[in-house]
Amino acid sequence: PVLLVAGAFGAGKTTLLARWMAEPAFASAAVLVNELGEACVDTALLRGTSPAALALAGGCACCGAREALAASLEALAGRHRANAPFDRVAVELAGLAHPRALLEDFTRDPRLRERFPLHGLATVVDAAVGTGALAASSARAQLAAADLIVLARSEHCAPDAWRRFAEAARRINPHAELVRGDAEAAQVWHAAGAASGRELRYLEAALGDAPHGAGERAHPEGIAVHTLCLGEPVELSAYCLRLAAFLEAHADSVLRIKGLVAVRGRHGPAVIQAVRGELQPVRTLGQWPAGAVSALVVVARGLDAAAISAALS
Repeated sequence: PVLLVAGAFGAGKTTLLARWMAEPAFASAAVLVNELGEACVDTALLRGTSPAALALAGGCACCGAREALAASLEALAGRHRANAPFDRVAVELAGLAHPRALLEDFTRDPRLRERFPLHGLATVVDAAVGTGALAASSARAQLAAADLIVLARSEHCAPDAWRRFAEAARRINPHAELVRGDAEAAQVWHAAGAASGRELRYLEAALGDAPHGAGERAHPEGIAVHTLCLGEPVELSAYCLRLAAFLEAHADSVLRIKGLVAVRGRHGPAVIQAVRGELQPVRTLGQWPAGAVSALVVVARGLDAAAISAALS
């Protein structure tokens, strides 16, 4: 069975998956991570928790990498069945992924239905951001189709704010199960599979958005993914100042930055993250994850590779 995990950039999908994989209920789960950039950052981070982690690269799973999903699931099974058997799969979707196309694939593709039945769609939202996190069309589409809504960072919300956020989410999707971000993996899995009215919910989600097929755009025009490889270790505090200045100058253009960056004098990399124009607290790892390289993945609207490289290389 497959659990799709959707959510906007910075909602906390990778953090939650890493925690779930460390719990007994998900100890025998595999993870497929939809990576937008050439540097597979989230996959590298999750491999520290789940050895059965594989990247689904080549673009967003609902459009550019859509045809690769079934093949990647088969590759995951073939690669890990012999030496690391698993009994379920979690697929982390990219922040812009529209779930409609994927839900159609799991319904119509007999190979997927037989080998990898859909257990449910869990959509992660950052409750600490407030109802503004629900404004984007992609976020609303992910919520509308969800079997389960996971309110991440709900512990940072005052009771009134939590209640308003939960009510706003339920107005978009009154049928989905709703759990707090600190819910255990077993509760998440059960709630996603037990949600009622799935067929009606998926149909409503499909009818609520303009269709997109081959050759049609699934995402707003002008959004591009840039992978910036860093050849030399950086001095961390100075580099963070450069990142902050870049984000301030392009606050309306940069949707997401994520990467592992080599740091002078440290054995492991720094984990760099920025979302909604804000640099998140930086942490360093004790060692490099297997296969990881020093690089940043930048998702931006209207910025070319040369401008990003000039500012951050």
